[in-house]
Amino acid sequence: MAIAPLTRHEIDVRDVEYIRHGNKGYQARVYVPKGEGPFPLVIDLHGGAWCNKDRTSDEGTDAPLAKSGVVVASLDFRMPPDAGYPASLQDINFAVRSFKQH
Repeated sequence: MAIAPLTRHEIDVRDVEYIRHGNKGYQARVYVPKGEGPFPLVIDLHGGAWCNKDRTSDEGTDAPLAKSGVVVASLDFRMPPDAGYPASLQDINFAVRSFKQH
């Protein structure tokens, strides 16, 4: 049985504002494979115990995943001390719903 090699795609990377609270916008870094889709989507929630790191933290995972043919959206979201629970979950929920619509 032959196994097909992993497809490699060039990618476009862009930061898009997906939500705004007051005068502060929150970005998603979106990695989009070039080529004929449709492509599945993964939402990346960075580590950091809900209180540190950002959308750039998982570049080493997100870019290779996108090159394999998956759209990756890595999110910034509200965190302490700027906002407490459940602000981060509300932002994440909003992002998921937004990406599902587009």
